[in-house]
Amino acid sequence: MEENNNVMYCSHCGAVIGEDEDYETIDGDIVCADCVENHTTTCDRCGRIIWTNESYGDDYTTLCSNCYHNHYTRCSCCDTLLHEDDAYHLDGYDYCSDCYHDEVDKCRSIHDYGYKPEPIFYGDIFAALSELEREQTLQRQREGIAIAKSQGKYKGRQPIAIDWVKFGQLYEQWKSGTITAVWFQKEMGLQANTFYRRLREYERGI
Repeated sequence: MEENNNVMYCSHCGAVIGEDEDYETIDGDIVCADCVENHTTTCDRCGRIIWTNESYGDDYTTLCSNCYHNHYTRCSCCDTLLHEDDAYHLDGYDYCSDCYHDEVDKCRSIHDYGYKPEPIFYGDIFAALSELEREQTLQRQREGIAIAKSQGKYKGRQPIAIDWVKFGQLYEQWKSGTITAVWFQKEMGLQANTFYRRLREYERGI
């Protein structure tokens, strides 16, 4: 924040902020309304205003650093964003539901059934059988995961398709001041973090 003789300046672009103009405070710095509109987004979980280039999450969920690191993780296989309550855990890795069950199925299909773990008996035949079955299942999972990772069979999220012709037309309108960034974003049907990422890609290619 810059302040001189009761005149406020935007800490991002340096523009003067008039007494009757709106502004926001981000991490203790005053930011003008234009910069808030064009360069910030809002965390979907806590509602905090953050800079667009500091946004975590994916094309569908915008997260601040705190919410991402404390409440979310990513699938070790396909990199899908997951809330901690929705993640499946296997041998120290986090998985989405689909990838978790894929890994389990692979384990079952490639397992060498010659493996015979040492049974542990507890004086009850049913408890012994249950323990034996559990050890066999865990061994299948370990073997399947090791083979799948060694083969590099990972699936990634496909990027959202962009109509670059339409994007270019709206870009020119935005640059000329005919439309706002918010309108531009809505016309393209993109989340804020995706929109600004594609905007940077487009400007690099001009």
